[in-house]
Formats: sequence, structure tokens, C-alpha cells
Amino acid sequence: MYIIGIEPALPKPHYLSNLHLIRVGLPSLLTDLRNKGHQVKLFMEEVQDIDEEELRKEAKKADLIAISTLSGTHPRGLDLARIIKEETDSPVVMGGPHVSLAKDRQEALHHGADYIVRFEGETVFPELIKAIERKEGLEKIENLIYLENGAVRENPVSRKPVDLNDYPFPDFSLVEGWRNSYMLPMETSRGCPYRCTFCCVHKMFPEMRFRSPESVVEEIKRVGPKSVFFVDDNFAIDMERSKKILSLMLQKLDKVPRWGAQVRASVAKDEEWLRLAKLTRCQFLCIGFESVNADSLKEMHKGQSLEEIEGHLSLFRERRMLGAVHGSFVSGFDSDDKHTALKTADWARKQGIHSVQIWVLAPLPGTELREKLEKQNRLLSLDPRDCDGTRATFQPAKMSAFELQKSVFKGMKRFYSLKNRLLATFKGIAGVARDYALDVSETKELWRENFKETVVKWYGRKIVKSIEKRTKEYLKKLKI
Repeated sequence: MYIIGIEPALPKPHYLSNLHLIRVGLPSLLTDLRNKGHQVKLFMEEVQDIDEEELRKEAKKADLIAISTLSGTHPRGLDLARIIKEETDSPVVMGGPHVSLAKDRQEALHHGADYIVRFEGETVFPELIKAIERKEGLEKIENLIYLENGAVRENPVSRKPVDLNDYPFPDFSLVEGWRNSYMLPMETSRGCPYRCTFCCVHKMFPEMRFRSPESVVEEIKRVGPKSVFFVDDNFAIDMERSKKILSLMLQKLDKVPRWGAQVRASVAKDEEWLRLAKLTRCQFLCIGFESVNADSLKEMHKGQSLEEIEGHLSLFRERRMLGAVHGSFVSGFDSDDKHTALKTADWARKQGIHSVQIWVLAPLPGTELREKLEKQNRLLSLDPRDCDGTRATFQPAKMSAFELQKSVFKGMKRFYSLKNRLLATFKGIAGVARDYALDVSETKELWRENFKETVVKWYGRKIVKSIEKRTKEYLKKLKI
């Protein structure tokens, strides 16, 4: 079979636009299918814009087209499915978090999709291909939704976890436009044991599972990337395993790439983990602090207090790793008001955090938050594309939706203010002067480390202004 994979991108610009960071699901799935003898091609808009004329031509030759979407990219995925159906009768399969968890997931079958694969596709997709090739019935394929004689059929759901060690390393050369200089996304675990009310990860992957440390390091060694992003929801959920990965990187790799990951602030309590992170050239740690409002932390079931967060930041500071911390926050919980985002920016600046993102709370399908807002009739927009963390899509408890969205951009602009950008610039210049005086030999590293905060601050301001401009029309509608 000739199989095309497609992953639409969120509207650009967004906070991660320049990283060309992609999800690993489709590359992993199509690599496995390629290894089993199928011809494959992969279009990922985060890497390269899709030429619709080229897509039409390829679709005519394809035997099967797979489209994977998030909530924010789902409408674009349906648009691409319709374009494909104008050119071919070849079946279109849709998968990803949105069609797995959304209540209206069946609608995709009336907008270009022939099949919907829910949850993890590694086992379902090959079974579907086999059934199509052999013209067999589909009723025994778990997690599959399809039309049968005009009626929608949802097969039974199985949540049996996929063993990540059973699948090949994703071959990103299958992605049109991929460059080896891009940051390599790498999945070393899947799932999350926490149950935050606004997150759908534990609904998609209710059981934690891990790749072996040896497998992870072997992939890095084989690919040889300049930088790696561990896409796990928490790279250090198993501290001993995480430390073994970092130790093996030092032992097995001729050159250790720079890397980043998502972790909880509590990693700072493990001095050995931080030491290994520094030795392995950790570039950034994305930490979901989520809120500086103690009541909001309780409301979202974060499982940590503001005092604990500040204590962890003190340890990062003490162990000279604060510069790697990238803080992620959310505003819009029932305990938040129009001043929360500004307080967040001030708090982050006071703590010495170099970079932050403040998101508008997004009620994603499948989450406890979504269920609550639906019951209370507080949802203002049901368009999935608005659920991207930059638009207010519900009525907050202590402010208007307009005030929520406006306040988030005010908070971001305060953090990336001209004053803070200039302070970061002067700090970088002073650092370079100091290191030259100490006769530091690694000139490139010297400039990189001293001006890291400077670059982040100026880029941050630029991207915030661009996103604010992109969402301006939506904000106007909220004001009416």
C-alpha cells in the first residue's frame, strides 16, 4: 500500500513556531508500516506548509490517507480530508486526541473521514490496513469507528497499553521538509499519573509505560541530533530511570546533544538529577507551575502548593540551574480574576525565571474542566480551533471572557517588557565581560550562555505581539 500521513499545524504564529516541534505518533506509526513493506510519505505542517496541489496529486496515487489532529488542528484536518476526497475515493483515517475524546467525534465521518481510530493507533492501524487489503469485516477491530450501511458503528474500546519498546525508532526523514538541524522530538514514556482537571493526557493514556534507558540512548546515538526534546509529559516521573538515561548519555555518546524536557518543579529536590542535567547540556526545562493563585492550584488538583513551588525554585537557584527553567502558567480558573495574569508575570520576574508562557485556560474535550463548564452552560465557543490556549472560549467566574483574554496578553507583555528585555541585555554584556576577564576559552559557549536570556526575552516579546495580532478579531467578538 501507498500510505500518506498528514498532521496539520496550529495557526501560526504560536509560541513554539520556530522550533518546528512535531508530535512523534505519525512518524513512529509510518516508520513501522514502512518497515513492514508499505510505501509511505508524511506531511507535517509544523515542519513545512502543505502545498494543496501537491497533496491532491499524491492523494490520487495513495491507497490510504491518515490524518492526526489535536482539538486546535481538527478543523484544518477536516478541510484537508475534504480536499483529498475531491480527488480520490481512497479511504481517509482520522486519529489523535480530538477524535478520541470529543463527544462529537463521529462528525468526522460526515466531513471526509471513512474511519476514526481512537486512542493509541499502533495496534489498531495495522489491523485496519490488513482488513482493507483482505476485504474483511471490521467489527473485531477495537477502538475503530466507521460507517456501515449508512449507520455509524463504534466498536468496543480497549485501553490495553502499547509497549513502547516494541516499535522502531521514528524515521523523521519520512517527513517532507525535515532537516537534521531541527530539534529531535523523542518519546521515552507515555502517560501521566497526575489528574489535573484541565488536562486530557491521563484520559488518552491512563496507564504509564516506559522505554528502556538503553533504547532511548541508542536512538540518540543512531540519529546524532544537535538537540533533543523529550516530549514525555514528565521526563522525570521515574527519577532513577531518568538519571540512568542521562548517565548513559554521558557514557555512550561521543557528543551529547543539548536537550530540553517537561518536568515538575520537584526535580530540584534531587541534587544528583540536576548535576547530571548540567553535565548533559540541559538547555531548558518546561515546568507547569500553572498558577500563583493558591486556590487555583487546589481547584485544578495540581498536587503542589505555591510554597512548595517557591521552595523548589530556591533549589534551582542555589544549584545554578534557574536559567534552564521555562515557566508555564494558565489563567481562567474560577478563583482567578483579571489581575491574576499580571500577578503571575510579577511573581515570575521576582523569582528570576528567564522565560514564561501564560495560557488562556482551554476546556479540552475529555477533561473534567470541560464536563463542568458544559454542565454549567458556560461554554462560549464550540469551535475546536479556538481551543488553543490563546482565546477565551468560556465564561470565567470572576471576570468576562474579554477580560480573561486581554489580561493574559497584558501579563505576557509585562513579563517581556522593554525594561526586562534591556536588563537581560545588560546582564548578558556584563557576563561576557566577566568571562573574558577570566579567560574563558569556549567563546561560542560563552556567548550562548550569557545571551540566552536576552534572546528569549526579545523573541518572547515579538511572538506575543504576533499572537495578539492574530487573535485580535476574536477578542473584538468577545467585547460585543
